[in-house]
Amino acid sequence: MIRPAKPSDAAQILDIYAPIIRHTAITFEYEIPEVDEFEERIRKTSEFYPYLVWEERRKILGYTYATRFRSRKAYDWICESAIYVAESARGKGIGQKLYQKLFECLRTQGLISVIGVVRPHAQTVGFHEALGFQKVGVIPYGGYKHNEWHDAGFWQLVLFDPVPTQPAPVKPFPSIADLISLNA
Repeated sequence: MIRPAKPSDAAQILDIYAPIIRHTAITFEYEIPEVDEFEERIRKTSEFYPYLVWEERRKILGYTYATRFRSRKAYDWICESAIYVAESARGKGIGQKLYQKLFECLRTQGLISVIGVVRPHAQTVGFHEALGFQKVGVIPYGGYKHNEWHDAGFWQLVLFDPVPTQPAPVKPFPSIADLISLNA
């Protein structure tokens, strides 16, 4: 089942995220956040953007969310996305279904495009491109983690075709959440 994340989900979400921080450069985060800090991240993100989890039998197996891309007004219609799936749950379509639901939420809010910032390697790139993302750029030496440099790749998904010439103001996720069926 897909549902909005709650701050009380922070510990389970960290169970998914902590090994990724600790052992990979998928995220450039170095330190594992404390549970209370992560609760605040969920709370703050959820004030405007979707933060969704995939839950089975009260166990969170994956999560996705969107955040503001840049702070200037002209960037209101673009956001950045993130997605993480528990290692034991990968390859079951959970990530794809979570992302598709995230995109539905973002379209309903009135966002025009999504940026995925990924390490350019075949599995991550293939996942994003299969969902319609297109490569828009790579920053060589974009981040340093685990004693080596990593490129930061930018992939974009345009949510509307055609793109509206006069977009409406973006609505906060809480104001449209009831319009979205969150069951997978």
